[in-house]
Amino acid sequence: MKFGCTCIFKHIFHDKNKVNQFEERVLLTDADSYEKAKEKFLVEFEEYGSDECIFLNEYEIFEITEPDKPIIEVVSSIKVFNGTDSEYLDKYFYDQRPLSCDDIGWQHSWYNIDGKRSGCYNCQEIRNGKLWQHV
Repeated sequence: MKFGCTCIFKHIFHDKNKVNQFEERVLLTDADSYEKAKEKFLVEFEEYGSDECIFLNEYEIFEITEPDKPIIEVVSSIKVFNGTDSEYLDKYFYDQRPLSCDDIGWQHSWYNIDGKRSGCYNCQEIRNGKLWQHV
């Protein structure tokens, strides 16, 4: 039998300019029962976690009931939202990082993209130059 699991981890950064990140993982495994699948997933959570990547003890395990179909739905999520389609997409679908830290009062935390450009861990901004060296 096949089982899937969604789980939540929090990535903690000790750099005061870097904003913590939440990661939703989707995992698959083969197991003889729900309990065996749970054991496997719990081991994976422990192995994946670290001092900087904390499992939030939130997960959902589900059996994949039609494993022989050409397309398998692994995760489906329904959210209640009273707003426009565009507002929903902005809030839940598109990249959850803001376009620029400058727009919301955060500080950039730069990393090296290719030796010539800098990207920000906290937002979607990319700038020319070696800004990661000026930390």
